[in-house]
Amino acid sequence: MTDCPQCGVALMGNSFFCDQCGTLDPHSTVSSPIECENHVGQPAVAVCSVCGKPVCGDCALSRDGKFYCDTTDHITIGNEWVSLHRCQSDFEADLYLANLRSAGIAARFFSPGSHISLAWSAFDSPVRIMVKRPDRDQARQVLIRLGLLDDDIPQTSS
Repeated sequence: MTDCPQCGVALMGNSFFCDQCGTLDPHSTVSSPIECENHVGQPAVAVCSVCGKPVCGDCALSRDGKFYCDTTDHITIGNEWVSLHRCQSDFEADLYLANLRSAGIAARFFSPGSHISLAWSAFDSPVRIMVKRPDRDQARQVLIRLGLLDDDIPQTSS
């Protein structure tokens, strides 16, 4: 497992970007270049740390060490919410959200399917499950008790 060159967080599995700050992993073996979602043909320099949308240097917004896309509320979401887990489908994410919400924890997810164009296809791009920053530890414990999250998954510092 390697660490993000931008924020130092351990990169998860075979991810080609940092789940916390959006920096693209320079050691990734993605089969084709990642292009900006807004500018076809322009290489992406990062992905939005909220929704995972790939952005070029003209589109990337950097705030407090994280990258964001041009969606106006993503900077606010990035400050108030934290990524808790990643899964492969909206259906699976709905199951996690239902369990978290039944425990009284506000949760939401961002799916790459909501923004991916024909210019880029994220075969391994995950659906991000997010919770309010103060609820992160409680949410992790709920999912661990339900057997939906491993206890040995590294925690992030943000």
